[in-house]
Amino acid sequence: MSKDTEKLKRTYNYLLTCFTPDVSTDQFESKLLAALDDGFDINFRPCSAQETLLQLAVSKNYADIAELLVYAGADPNISDEMERHILTLCFSKSFDYNIKFLEHLAKKTLNIDKKDIHGRTALGYICDSYLIFGGEYKFQEMAILYESGASLDNDKKWNTQSRFCKSNIQNERVKKIINAWKYVETLRKIKKQTKKEISQHISGVFEYSL
Repeated sequence: MSKDTEKLKRTYNYLLTCFTPDVSTDQFESKLLAALDDGFDINFRPCSAQETLLQLAVSKNYADIAELLVYAGADPNISDEMERHILTLCFSKSFDYNIKFLEHLAKKTLNIDKKDIHGRTALGYICDSYLIFGGEYKFQEMAILYESGASLDNDKKWNTQSRFCKSNIQNERVKKIINAWKYVETLRKIKKQTKKEISQHISGVFEYSL
């Protein structure tokens, strides 16, 4: 291992020690900027089997740190061992993203339809959660990814273990949900509807639109 690689690894491990509630976001930002000034590669990982700082921040649900890393230049297109880029990782993990950050990620993601080893995309994970397993509503997230170019026309399996597949009917339902979201968002700005009222309206469209 060269001296440069050893130095990168030491800095990488040092920054990893900051992934703790004891270190504030401001403190981490200060340490990160100092490391970058000293030549640290923000996308460094000790080996291909390990994760970048950004991947680890998302996996461990350090949302503020993940945002800092992206805005500091971390590449959200680097895939992990399961072929997930950061956008997909956000939805396959319990990551507390905010919508503005999600919109920023979607714009920076070069291949928004990239599939992981299970054949699922970022949008696939969102639809999978709602249409198949009854997970929480993520209508706005669906709309953001769809409007950023994510495709619904994919016949690959949603989940190789559950054996559920996307169908044209499900694709049309998602499109109608997205259109309903846009419509209700407009109403919300005019009538100040609550998030619960928005969800109820879109759920009605979802249940009875076919």
